[in-house]
Amino acid sequence: MATCQSREGCTNRATHWVLIEYSWPTLPKEMRTYLLCVDHMQRAQKSASNQISKYPETGIRIVEHGTLQTN
Repeated sequence: MATCQSREGCTNRATHWVLIEYSWPTLPKEMRTYLLCVDHMQRAQKSASNQISKYPETGIRIVEHGTLQTN
């Protein structure tokens, strides 16, 4: 069982994966993958949307996301 990788120290079970692209005007683009619980996945989607609206030159973009398979 994977644990949520939120920076808030969440200990909930991860149910989703997300690939995030970070791009800044003076730095190279970077992509990172995180395992998140449902709550933090929803927060990530909202945060990325707000970031693009407020600061289009500085991007945090969700490239792909999905649900983790459970057995």
